[in-house]
Amino acid sequence: MTAEHTTPEPERWLDHLPWTRSLARSLVRDPGVAEDVVQETMLTALRHPPRDDRSPRGWLRSVVRTQVWREWRRERKRALREVRAARKESWPTPEELHERLTTQRLVVDAVESLDEPYRTAILLRYFEGLPPRKIAAQEGVPVETVKTRLRRALEQLRQRLTHSCGGRKAWLIALLPLALMGRPSYALTVGAMGMEPKTKIAAGALILALAGAVLWQTGAFDPAENGAGGERETRAELADGSSREDTPDATLASAGRGRQTPTDPSQIDDTAAVEAEPALPIPATFIGRVFHADAYPAPGVEIAWVIYDEVSENESDSELATSHAVSDGAGIFTMPARERGGRLVSVSPEYTTVLAGVFSPRSKTLEPVVIVADGIDLVGTVVDAEHRPITGARVSVELPRGLRGRFDEVLDNASEERWQIETESDGRFDLPGSPVLAGARFEVSAPGFALHIEPMEGVAPGYREVVLLPLDDDEETLRGVVVDPRGQRVPSAQVSYGLVATNTAQDGQFVFHLSDPRSFNNTFGAQLGFRSPQSLVAVKEGHLPGFLEPPIGLDGHPDWPDSIVIEIGGEPLTITGRVIDAEGSPLAAGEVWVADPTFFGSTNPTRPRPSHVEDILAGEPDGGWRTVETDEKGQFEIGGLLDRDYRLEAMDPETLLRVGVTAHGGSTDVVLELPTGELYAELRGRVVDRHGSAISGASIHPMCDAFREHYQGQVISTRHAEVAGTTTDDSGHFVLERVPQNLAYLRIDGEEILPLEWGRSEQSLLALIGEDPAEIEIVVPRRCHVKVELIDPARAAEVAFLDSDGEPVDANVMQGNSRRTTERVSFVEGRTPTLAVTDAAVTLVLYLAGEEVHRESIELGSGELNLLRY
Repeated sequence: MTAEHTTPEPERWLDHLPWTRSLARSLVRDPGVAEDVVQETMLTALRHPPRDDRSPRGWLRSVVRTQVWREWRRERKRALREVRAARKESWPTPEELHERLTTQRLVVDAVESLDEPYRTAILLRYFEGLPPRKIAAQEGVPVETVKTRLRRALEQLRQRLTHSCGGRKAWLIALLPLALMGRPSYALTVGAMGMEPKTKIAAGALILALAGAVLWQTGAFDPAENGAGGERETRAELADGSSREDTPDATLASAGRGRQTPTDPSQIDDTAAVEAEPALPIPATFIGRVFHADAYPAPGVEIAWVIYDEVSENESDSELATSHAVSDGAGIFTMPARERGGRLVSVSPEYTTVLAGVFSPRSKTLEPVVIVADGIDLVGTVVDAEHRPITGARVSVELPRGLRGRFDEVLDNASEERWQIETESDGRFDLPGSPVLAGARFEVSAPGFALHIEPMEGVAPGYREVVLLPLDDDEETLRGVVVDPRGQRVPSAQVSYGLVATNTAQDGQFVFHLSDPRSFNNTFGAQLGFRSPQSLVAVKEGHLPGFLEPPIGLDGHPDWPDSIVIEIGGEPLTITGRVIDAEGSPLAAGEVWVADPTFFGSTNPTRPRPSHVEDILAGEPDGGWRTVETDEKGQFEIGGLLDRDYRLEAMDPETLLRVGVTAHGGSTDVVLELPTGELYAELRGRVVDRHGSAISGASIHPMCDAFREHYQGQVISTRHAEVAGTTTDDSGHFVLERVPQNLAYLRIDGEEILPLEWGRSEQSLLALIGEDPAEIEIVVPRRCHVKVELIDPARAAEVAFLDSDGEPVDANVMQGNSRRTTERVSFVEGRTPTLAVTDAAVTLVLYLAGEEVHRESIELGSGELNLLRY
């Protein structure tokens, strides 16, 4: 134990023993296994205690969940080995084969007896394997109509099978083994005899897919109703590492790759029926697909739907698996939809999830796709050349850049998983379920050390020791010391140098390795064209920060002194005041924040997540957009401030109406009064495409850019605020109430269109539509999916798209709840990922070394993948 951290005494862990045992028993049904988990957890606490004891139960929860996950993986692997061994010795009896054949004949006969258009919908979906959007295009009907036909066809099949088999139980028992097999080689229909192998497999896939779909339709195969719910739900939540975040930050991490804007499919509402017939009172289902990372369908993969739920013990989110399915021979799975959206991940022990499927129950057209790869557990220690453990080293598995380009699929609803961790004080790391696939890399880095890289294809499972070597050029360092006003050295202070930050040692010293290739100053700074940092900032909670800004030399670089000493100051300041609403009354539960805080680099070596000096001084060092809430009298207090002027902003979160004032640190009784008469009482409009056709079922809601992060005069991230909105009806119309006229815009989103932030550039709807618009019309771009491949990969390095005016249009890589946007897309191995672009794109341009090498007219269709080869 070092002086920087406090660790609980061994006896203190015993205080948490009853709670730990209760948690383990809630996660594991077998009391004996639960007790093993408790013992392993306590041993871990004694041998490798956390460096920080501020949240012992949070740390214990993570250890318990990891131990449960490991036990589950061992049990699943053992069971899988037994099943595989048993298959070699056990074959179906003649009676079982006859029963399967009879059941398959019943399914085929039931499909043949369906009335049109239901029979065609079933055959196109399950025999031809067409997604609903392609069926809709072929039949000339809306996608929702196709989905309605499929739901009703499955209900009719269920009823007919019940009648044919003399009861529901008989056909449930017969179909259940077929649904669980997931192997088309076992499914031979009567009509498949004598078919070509490809046709025979398709017929088998029809039986398997229908078996699973009909069972899901009835709820008969819900894990909670088959005695597996408790165990499978609990264990599946650990399958992909519950600590990983699903939605990337809109921070500097995305700046080097283009704008990154949240796109939440759960905002899309498709409750309006497109057919006059009433919807059947049956559970809705959805269909997804599973692919291996090598771009072939993955059969027999168990998929769990993971949602987020509130839990106690100060843990805001937990992953809770609610539904399971197994992919069939074509990699297709069918699952009952729930009221909440979530992520779809593999819980098969031999696979790990690479791209998770992101799905909303309101989804209308996009099918979730899950990408899996072989997985191994990476466990080991990171040490230096003297075999001393390195604390805080970043250990990660990086996916190949061209992964999405391997698939000729729409991956808008697929989100990358992450494998990264920091080593503890003993240098240990543990990355369970790390993916092994071509192009992936195992990377280890730490400040002052050379980067360690291995291809994942050559990494073997088991314990490993990673030795990091010091950087060759050790002279390119920036060293100094932090002291307090009395001249005493300050340990555990934070020091910022541009985009990066570090902590002082026990003697108050700090060091920055300027030549470190992994430094954010040398990666993102270079990508975005930032100049070399020209100042140092030191911060310690409870003290005013210290700054060092040396003179700039003739070469344009700082002239650092031979001895760098940064002195921190006295106590931080506060600003107090109150907020008045537009009616002149105190605004309770309003939000107040500092709009221009002091930038501070990232101490997180795994992600460039900058903070602010004021956040650290206030004890909230995670950065981002920090707000305080007004009390019932509209009063507020913001702490952690410096002796300077600040721009304060206040907002009514119910409407997004806001106001700003300037106040000096230490000010009291500052009043922020929201403007009067700046709300549209009602805003009516219509959403159409560029041809004037109505866009139905699109979400539309007010939104604002509440907070912008600045560095060297550039905006590097934006934080948004929004309020609930509505959806467009069948004719594209909408009505919104109490919409701000200024500092807000309208966000329109939907699966068939590209997200549009209408009025964002003006930041004023008043300037765009006036004070009293009768009805506004918003033209949105339809979403077209396109992938570009080069016959000769050396022909071009980038591709761009132009509209009819020759202006570039954005190309988007949709990633579940986020997107990456840029005007030029780089080829990786001669391919782009599947891109989402506007239907206004009419020209494609290829570039090599920044120069145009080819230009061609294109015509993109919506609702399908446009594959372009050159």
